[in-house]
Amino acid sequence: MSPIIPDIFHARDGALIEVMKRRIKFLESALVKFAMIELTDMQKLLLKEVHANEGRKTLTALTREVSKKYGIPESTVKWNLRRLRDLELIIAGNAETKGTPVSLTEVGRLIVKHL
Repeated sequence: MSPIIPDIFHARDGALIEVMKRRIKFLESALVKFAMIELTDMQKLLLKEVHANEGRKTLTALTREVSKKYGIPESTVKWNLRRLRDLELIIAGNAETKGTPVSLTEVGRLIVKHL
């Protein structure tokens, strides 16, 4: 039996809940560590910007604002925002859902808490 995957089948009553809470905490920690290593500084900055503007701007509007604010080419900002959308860290419009305000997913929120 791996210490990472607890033996939930032999836990009783409240013990099962505690085992599952520890497991969730472990998985959240692993996810955050992975994100801190794999996300670029630009992507981390963009997650913070999405958090600050959550639900108020479209992908295009946020792209323009961030580009102007930091002097980064719009194409670079947009590519990285799309990458965050593909990683399911943000929700943003695409060709079919234009006009959708940019917001963080639950996983995106978890990561932003640690930036």
